[in-house]
Amino acid sequence: MVTSEDQLFITQVLAGNTAAFEHLVRKYQDMVFTLAVRVLNHHEEAEEVAQDVFVKVFHSLSGFQQKSNFKTWIYRITCNESINRLRSKKNKISMVNLEEGLTAGFYDQNQNLESDEEKKIVQQALLTLSETERVMVTLYYYDEMSIKDIATITDMTETNVKTKLFRSRQKLYEVLKDQYSLFTSIIQTN
Repeated sequence: MVTSEDQLFITQVLAGNTAAFEHLVRKYQDMVFTLAVRVLNHHEEAEEVAQDVFVKVFHSLSGFQQKSNFKTWIYRITCNESINRLRSKKNKISMVNLEEGLTAGFYDQNQNLESDEEKKIVQQALLTLSETERVMVTLYYYDEMSIKDIATITDMTETNVKTKLFRSRQKLYEVLKDQYSLFTSIIQTN
């Protein structure tokens, strides 16, 4: 399941060519950072987690069973590291501005106020979910991963993932319904 390109670089790294690891880092660094930002909602913390993830991947590469997807393996490590960081520093994490948070640096400066406010409302609603729920929603809706891949990453059954996604959507719906009606009433008065 490992792509031939990934396989080539993994083989080179395991053979002692540590410079080949740079190719894997370049290929997956945006994905790792984006997922960490979405889970942690903090730019600097996400950078630290991304560094920790690649250090862990490098040291664990010999234990990687190449039967599974390398991308899924990195996602799992990133999720675990992000959740661990979130739990250990829960009181220190503050809400980051939208440019660094939800869109992970891909914010378009030309979007209007309504879109900006809507994104903030969605981001705040995501923060009401537990760490695990937030990871699953992020993986499913932002990263468009399959239920099967999410189950592998989170070490849950597919049925459990479906159930948790359903409940997470219900929670988000309730929070967003209240927030969106408040937001539209404010916009209409201006």
